[in-house]
Amino acid sequence: MAEPNAVVEAPKPKIIIEYQHTDESGNPLLDSRGKPIVTNLVGDTPEEIIEKQKKQNIEVTRAYHRALNRKPVLR
Repeated sequence: MAEPNAVVEAPKPKIIIEYQHTDESGNPLLDSRGKPIVTNLVGDTPEEIIEKQKKQNIEVTRAYHRALNRKPVLR
């Protein structure tokens, strides 16, 4: 049985950051299926969101440099 004067804490709301990727003209970028590319970050604290953004930025930079340094394949 619950205490008559027990304090129930409300769950902390999640921090949600969502945005659609666009080109230089503001047009939405689409994936191979024609669906818009969207980033959705969810975290409990601002620090968690910052860490996720940092990780994503590193991954994008690595992919960009892999694409720059790609060697052509002769067939």
